[in-house]
Amino acid sequence: MSKQSPIYQLKITLQQIQPPIWRRVLVPSDISLEFLHQIIQAVMPWQDYHLHHFQKGETFYAPPFPELYDSDIDYVKSHLTSLDSVLTQVGDSIFYEYDFGDSWWHEITLEGIRNPEQDGLYPVCIGGARACPPEDCGGVPGYYLMLEALSDPNHEEYESYEIWSNHFQPEIFDLDQANARLRLLIAESQGLMRLVNRNVVVIKPKQPMLDWINQQDTGGDVLTLEEIRQDCTVLLLPKMDSPQDVDAYLHDLKPILFEEELMSWYLDREAWPKPRTAELFDEWFDLEFHSMVWDTAWDETIEYE
Repeated sequence: MSKQSPIYQLKITLQQIQPPIWRRVLVPSDISLEFLHQIIQAVMPWQDYHLHHFQKGETFYAPPFPELYDSDIDYVKSHLTSLDSVLTQVGDSIFYEYDFGDSWWHEITLEGIRNPEQDGLYPVCIGGARACPPEDCGGVPGYYLMLEALSDPNHEEYESYEIWSNHFQPEIFDLDQANARLRLLIAESQGLMRLVNRNVVVIKPKQPMLDWINQQDTGGDVLTLEEIRQDCTVLLLPKMDSPQDVDAYLHDLKPILFEEELMSWYLDREAWPKPRTAELFDEWFDLEFHSMVWDTAWDETIEYE
């Protein structure tokens, strides 16, 4: 992408749904269709679980994975095709299909062309309406069946849809969240975010730790479990395959970690529980495992204290 390239104003509209579900975005005109795919995934948002392609007239554009796509279609490579080569003037449009099973078709229309602002950050979402359907809800027919069930608490499938869709609210579109996802996309594409080859474990206190804290501080306010789990210790570990591997790796460290957790609350070792074994640690703490670690401070080196 060139900072000097014109900015396209695009309207992305999900097809066959009323009232419409749409997003309006400003993007550099010379991005690839594959980067446009990532933008659409971010602003709708979809989860990028499924295949996709673009279509303009009789021409189809897709990523270079021929074994995954219809062998009867002669695909043009979407990562080598610029947006301004397929949308050249205001009013032009291209179609984008995501998930060939549910078949979510989007029309992408070029609404306007403008010069980039000096301090502008692109892509950016400037408008939209209504929530994107949940992933794997069965396409347009399944979406309408879900809406029908969710509109009636007495519907026989209301509760199952409510739980499965995570309390889906069809009329809500959050512009700030859409742009937060776009900022992550920009950071990743420009090398401003890097995936770290490490795992993270968060040590979260359980009820016995809370009870011990409140027993020591008899004159203060009674704390809750939610309060003591708000600011937890984080461990950066070597890359591992599973929480079980992490647990085995930390087994001999648990007594030491136990003492560090106790010390952060009370320095009087006489008040600490005994013996501080790995088994007692497991009774007092949860280990919350995370396999994805991103470094967003791309211009800073890691400092050790």
